[in-house]
Amino acid sequence: MIGSTLRSLPYVDNLRKALESGTATAGRIQVANATPEIQARLDENFRDTQRTLEQLAASSKAGSSWTTLDEKSNAVDLPNVETLSNSDASQVLNSLQHLIDIGRLEGKTINAKNGDQATDSAAVYQQWLLARVGVDAYA
Repeated sequence: MIGSTLRSLPYVDNLRKALESGTATAGRIQVANATPEIQARLDENFRDTQRTLEQLAASSKAGSSWTTLDEKSNAVDLPNVETLSNSDASQVLNSLQHLIDIGRLEGKTINAKNGDQATDSAAVYQQWLLARVGVDAYA
C-alpha cells in the first residue's frame, strides 16, 4: 500500500541481529547416495553461501562504530557533525546512506547534531555531512 509502513518481521529482525552479532551461519546439505557431481555442486553452493553470508555480515555492521542504536527506545544516536574530521564525515555519510538503503533506520528516532543545531531527520543530517566534506547538496 502506498504510504504505508511495513510491520517488522521477526525473522528479518532476527537475521539482522545474527548478522550484526556474527552468529549467523550457513548450512551444509548432505544427500545420501548423491553422485560426486551432485555433491560437488552442493559443496560449491555451500561455499557461495558462506561468502555471501560474510559479505552480508560486513554490510550489516556498517556504521556500527559510529552509531548507537537503542532497541528499547527505538532511537539512533549519530555523532555530532561538528566534531568529525572531513574523512570521518565522508565515512559516516557513506555508512548512513547504506543504513538508509537497507532500511535500518526505518521507524527509528534519529538524534543528530551539528554543533548547537539538532535534527531528527536523516536528510538534514546528510546535508550537514555533505557540507562538512565540502559538497554542495544544491549544486
